Amino acid sequence: MNSRRPCPEAPSRLPLVLLHLLLSLLLPAPSSRADPASDLHGLFQREWERQLEENPTWASRLGDRRWNTRWPDLSVPAFERSHARDKAALEELLRIPREKLGTRDQLNHDLFARELRERIEAFPHAWWTVALDQRWGFQTSDELASSLRLLQVQDFEDWLARMRALPAHGRQTAALLREGIRRGRSEERRVGKECRSR
Repeated sequence: MNSRRPCPEAPSRLPLVLLHLLLSLLLPAPSSRADPASDLHGLFQREWERQLEENPTWASRLGDRRWNTRWPDLSVPAFERSHARDKAALEELLRIPREKLGTRDQLNHDLFARELRERIEAFPHAWWTVALDQRWGFQTSDELASSLRLLQVQDFEDWLARMRALPAHGRQTAALLREGIRRGRSEERRVGKECRSR
C-alpha cells in the first residue's frame, strides 16, 4: 500500500483498514478510560478523523461536509507531515498492551499496525508523487459532483468555492508530477496518453 498516494477520486485505494476502524468505533465504548481498549478506540477515532481531513473529497463522498470547499493538499510538505503522523500513530499503537485487548480489538490492533508499517515503509519510494493515472486524478475531478449531496444552499456555495480552488489544485498536481519525475517516479507513457485523451 502506498503511503498516502494522492488518489482523492478513488476511495477504494484508501487504506482498507479504515473500514475495520470505522466498525470498531461503532462498538460500545469501554467504561474505564484507563482500559487499553479505550486507548485503542481513541486512537482509531483520531486517525479516522485525520484520514477524512487529509482526503477532503473522499470525506465529501461519504457525506461529511466539513471540508466541502477543499481539495487534498498535494504538496510535498503535506505528504511529509502525513508520514510523520503515521510514525507517531504507530508508536502510540505499540504502546497499547495488545495482550490486554479482547480478540476483536487484537485483530484491529494487528491490522492497523500492518497498515501503518506498510505506509511508512512505502513512503521513501515516493510513489505518492504519481498524482494521476488513466482512472483517477485531476482529469477526473468533474466526476466528484455526481457523488455529492447538493441539497442546501451551503452545499452549492461550497461547491463553487471548491471550483474556484480547482486551478490551484491543478498547479499543485503538476508540481507533484514534476517532483515525481525528478525522483524517477512516473507512469509509463501509455498511461500518460490515456490521461491526456480524457
